[in-house]
Amino acid sequence: MRSTLLRVFAIAAVLAAVACSVDKVTSPPVGIEETNFASSLGVDLDAMTRSSTGLYMLDKTVGTGPAVAAGDSIVAFYMLRLPDGRLLQSNYGGAPFGARMGTLIPGWNEGLIGMQAGGTRRLIVPPALGYGSSGGGSVPPNAILVFDLELEKVVKD
Repeated sequence: MRSTLLRVFAIAAVLAAVACSVDKVTSPPVGIEETNFASSLGVDLDAMTRSSTGLYMLDKTVGTGPAVAAGDSIVAFYMLRLPDGRLLQSNYGGAPFGARMGTLIPGWNEGLIGMQAGGTRRLIVPPALGYGSSGGGSVPPNAILVFDLELEKVVKD
């Protein structure tokens, strides 16, 4: 009888833990407009352009080089932060990041189009255009992402 009760309690504990984790994973993401951004980020959504997909963009410096088009390759420096200001990734002080358009997260594939080499742009990426409900690496699930990008080079393919 005692071992049966222990098994029942153990199963109940496991089910409770699973239920709690399911709530965390499936809870809907907070919208960008409802997000409290750290003051250190200087986010002003009213000054940014919002696309139909919910991506926010702001050119801090307009470049003078070629503009990014679908299928181009880019070389860039970037900084990735969460809305609370926490730095997750940066390649400043290291090698620039290079990739072909279409192979990046959807927020970059959309948000870099039209950006000119030599420019800097901020992207605020909703979870659906970033790493979604799964997250990835240091990026938590349903994360809104704040990218600051410096486009070094556009390679026309």
